[in-house]
Amino acid sequence: MLKTLQIFKKLGLLNSYFVYSSSNKFSVVKVSPFFYRKTAFFKKVKLVTTPSKKFFVKISTLRIISKSIGTAIIILETSKGLLTHQEALKLGLSGIILFIIN
Repeated sequence: MLKTLQIFKKLGLLNSYFVYSSSNKFSVVKVSPFFYRKTAFFKKVKLVTTPSKKFFVKISTLRIISKSIGTAIIILETSKGLLTHQEALKLGLSGIILFIIN
C-alpha cells in the first residue's frame, strides 16, 4: 500500500499522506488529495485487479490501450515495481493492471 501511495504522490494525485502506526497489527493512513480550485485532480480511481482475479497485459496490448484511454493513467505492477503505463511502455515491460485513474 505504501508503494501505491508513493506513486499517487509522484503523479500529483495526493498532496500528502501520513501513516500512523498503532500498537496492534493495523496502521492508520491519513490521505490528503490534491485539489485545484476546490475540485480533485482526478474523478475516479478504479481498482481492476483483485485477490481473486488478476489482469495481465502484454506490451502489444498496452500499446493499443494507451492510444484509446485518453488522459487516463494505468498503474501496473511489473518486474521493476509499480509503474504508470507510459513508464512501462518506455521500458518495454508488461504487467498486471492494478488501477485506472481518470
